[in-house]
Amino acid sequence: MKSLTSIACESIREHWDKYSLNTDDPLFDIVLEDWYNVYEFDKKNEFVKTLVAFATNKQMTIHPQFTNRIIKHDDNTMIIKGLNPSDRQSYHEFCDQLGLWHESKDAKKGKRWFYAYKPDVWKWNYTGNKYGEPPGYYAQKRAIAIKRLQNMTCDACGDNAHNTQLFKSVYVRGKYCQSCVECVSDENGGILNDHKFEPMR
Repeated sequence: MKSLTSIACESIREHWDKYSLNTDDPLFDIVLEDWYNVYEFDKKNEFVKTLVAFATNKQMTIHPQFTNRIIKHDDNTMIIKGLNPSDRQSYHEFCDQLGLWHESKDAKKGKRWFYAYKPDVWKWNYTGNKYGEPPGYYAQKRAIAIKRLQNMTCDACGDNAHNTQLFKSVYVRGKYCQSCVECVSDENGGILNDHKFEPMR
């Protein structure tokens, strides 16, 4: 059950354009903290921090590690490079909840860059997206992908993805659980763990 504070914060976000609150107002920090709690976003994530600062006109301090990937094109446009398809989808969902317009565009050498734009009227998760897919599209797409993944099994032991995380590699065919990655032969004199594996999402 939501607290009265959370209900009030949700109402303020929905009618943000009518309240005309400045982001320097102490109330803003309360509303922002409630938003983080509702959607459970990682406040320490560099992309999350930067996009929130961009949306709220706060000063952005980008970690040197990310300066070549996060580009503030102008006051109303931000570009993020180097995201894989799964991460791009996550930030599309994130921007739906933050209230930034967003889309992915083709870049050089077959890559796609993530674009975020400040909307004409910002109302947090009640803003809607002028570009790309309708609200909820990416969340629905992720739910379908999760359901599909949960029906998969480890190719070595048959354990279901309901019970364990499955991993895949660009160097070895198949999908495997953590236990099998650490002990199953790669048929070349080594084990699967000799190769780079990433979690399936």
